[in-house]
Amino acid sequence: FGQAADQALARHYGRFPAAFRERERDRLVALLTAWNRLESRREDTAIEDLELGLAAEFGGIGLYLRIDRIDRIGDAHRVIDYKTGRIGNRLSHDRLLDPQLPLYALTNDSVQGVLYAEVDEERPRLKGIAAMEVDQAGLEAPAGGSWSAQRDRWQAQIDTLTDEIRAGFAAVTPYDRRACQNCHLQSLCRVAAADDRADEESSSDRA
Repeated sequence: FGQAADQALARHYGRFPAAFRERERDRLVALLTAWNRLESRREDTAIEDLELGLAAEFGGIGLYLRIDRIDRIGDAHRVIDYKTGRIGNRLSHDRLLDPQLPLYALTNDSVQGVLYAEVDEERPRLKGIAAMEVDQAGLEAPAGGSWSAQRDRWQAQIDTLTDEIRAGFAAVTPYDRRACQNCHLQSLCRVAAADDRADEESSSDRA
């Protein structure tokens, strides 16, 4: 793991101060060690591809997808997207918050599960939705009780998104205020100001 960390640091952080690179090396080695500990407990793991590029079309819009990892289990595949740290529940909202994994799932009928790999030093884990049990993973139940119904739901959600893109629909409709925290266009959209006014009106009504 130390050698892998050294190679990554040389490639991406060669111009950074030595003290920073040393701290980053320690962090990377700890992350790799924690994740390897989880992987070593997964008896069903067979990695088929890493960083696979894939061209696809949805709703008349051409996309180029890059899949972090594909595992094979018998005749089925599971798609894995690596994340550093914790992520919320992003696969089962009424409006699709993160279409990346669902897009992967819809490109091939052999894909029977999509998972986030949360690479975290303290508590690494796999989470997502799948048609079958996944060793060492926390799963949500598929929508409608079946993988087929879940795929249909994602397809309908992606159709809605592509229809909006082709129609030029760009309403300011963040899922919640956390989406605005890192946005640099707040002074333009003023959604926060609108929310504040709505809160004031609601408070006045209660009074």
